[in-house]
Amino acid sequence: MKLQAKKRTDFLQTPTGPKLGILFPNQPVESTGKTQDLFSEIDPGGLVGWALTADLEASDEERVPLVPEIFVQQSIVVERSFNNLPATVPWFIAADFLIARAIIETGLINSGPKSTTSDAVGPLQVSSGEWKSFLKDGGDLAKPFKPFNPSDFDNYVSQIWAAGHSMLADAKEISRLKSVPPVASESDPFLPSYLSVFHAYLLGPAPAVKILDENETAAGRDRPLDTVLVPPLLKAVQLKTLFSTRSDLVGTEAAPKTVAEFVAATDGALGSALAKAFELIRQFAPGELPQGGGAPGSAPWLAIAKAIKSRNVAEPGDNPEIKKYFLSTDHGAVGGGGVPAWCGAFVAHCLAKSENATAAASIPKVSARAVSWRKWGKAIAVGLKDIPEGAVVVLSPQPGTTGSSGHVGFHSKFIDANTIELLGGNQHRGVNLSPFKVSTIVDIRWLNVAPTPSGGGSSVLDQIADPDDHLALARTIFGEARGESNAGREAVAHVVINRVNSHKFRDTIEGVCLQPSQFSCFNVGDPNRPKILALDQDSENPTFKDCLAVARRVIDGAVADNTGGATHYYARTIAAPSWTIGATLTAEIGVHRFFKNVR
Repeated sequence: MKLQAKKRTDFLQTPTGPKLGILFPNQPVESTGKTQDLFSEIDPGGLVGWALTADLEASDEERVPLVPEIFVQQSIVVERSFNNLPATVPWFIAADFLIARAIIETGLINSGPKSTTSDAVGPLQVSSGEWKSFLKDGGDLAKPFKPFNPSDFDNYVSQIWAAGHSMLADAKEISRLKSVPPVASESDPFLPSYLSVFHAYLLGPAPAVKILDENETAAGRDRPLDTVLVPPLLKAVQLKTLFSTRSDLVGTEAAPKTVAEFVAATDGALGSALAKAFELIRQFAPGELPQGGGAPGSAPWLAIAKAIKSRNVAEPGDNPEIKKYFLSTDHGAVGGGGVPAWCGAFVAHCLAKSENATAAASIPKVSARAVSWRKWGKAIAVGLKDIPEGAVVVLSPQPGTTGSSGHVGFHSKFIDANTIELLGGNQHRGVNLSPFKVSTIVDIRWLNVAPTPSGGGSSVLDQIADPDDHLALARTIFGEARGESNAGREAVAHVVINRVNSHKFRDTIEGVCLQPSQFSCFNVGDPNRPKILALDQDSENPTFKDCLAVARRVIDGAVADNTGGATHYYARTIAAPSWTIGATLTAEIGVHRFFKNVR
């Protein structure tokens, strides 16, 4: 039975027992049918607990109202959990896109089916088919607290996971279809923009790629959709349904839009929704916004880029200065003749020469490729219009280009709602300011190289870390996460840094790591403790060498906090500790669940 909270009330582990969290007014819950004294057992979306029966009521409406704060915050948890999986890179998902999808579909209303031909429901209009794909291919994310049920796609909180999985799957499929030489390759894949991913959601990945290709030529842009989206791309019945349910975007059977009109309509709808999504993130999750942007020295690499621009550096391809940019990457020296696509090398060069150790250490592997910059810093919601000058912007390949999977440059300004200006290299064969369509944005990234006030990120930069700190952090990473991916190891390291910054623990990295009864690998009596303490800077253990490298990167602030400010975590293989009661789940990375606001 579907219920909702009448007012703010406690959500308990057992009747009169420890508190798991808070239910908000009108928050939807599902009754399990069990009662005990004054309490009812409920499921608000993945975790069963109890609440006062008097504080619950049956929904007066056909469907339970959506609570925006819950939807936005859960979208961020879904984003973070997907993006910490190695298989997601570089096709990162974005909370602002998921929220924008719900705004476009329903205006953030927990709606029933909009069409008699579909069982899609909820704010995101997730269908049973989309849900089944997530359950089949979502791995551990398909069972965050307990395995999801086949009917859970009609829970507006649960269905966000399916929408995140679809965004990832669509982006990967577009890349696969477009990553054909000379445009791109498997190791340097085509980067689909938000707009292309939106087209894939509306039409499917193959039709989305067809729209991309047709939009490359004047003749293609003028073609009506009913002559483009033909079998095998879409069946006749699918196209008919599309015209009847998406007429604002595709036109009607009698008057179908052209490719150009479709691109303009979808671009406008998505842009407007992303702007609204950003405002919701600003309202309900302000901690997710970039910190430090715009302050003097916040982007020290920008001075280098501007100095190069003032010298009018440009091809011919044997320009020796351009070839030097590759020395700041792991590409190696470029020989005689022309140079490869060099936008990524230019960005790396500016960071390397910025005289900022954090910036220089942040340069990603294979940085000569635009796609690699999706791993740099922290993502910024595309709807943000006051992007810090100097943020790294990754674009999909521009019309008419070959031999490139994308483009990367530094944000300068928005010329208008549809156009962004970048300061970058290999823009019309030189270093200059150039305009690009906002619809081709793949990602916007920011790295905070200055100390952040109170809590998280790279704020450890406000203290001096000595060799003992590096070694203690590396040992902790090894002891707690040696079997995890790089993301899992970085997450454990960030928990240590967040504790240093929280003022609730010891005030040095080594002190936090060795604080009694905090990290189990250092517990007295643990047989691994003496082995871990025996590891040092000269250890030949390859895994420990990797842990040392992770420790250095995190201490240097070269890696964004992928835990969302977590100070605690536990492994899913054990029962939830008592300290999780009332805490906020921020991410799931590998075997660990991460939390903040722990009492």
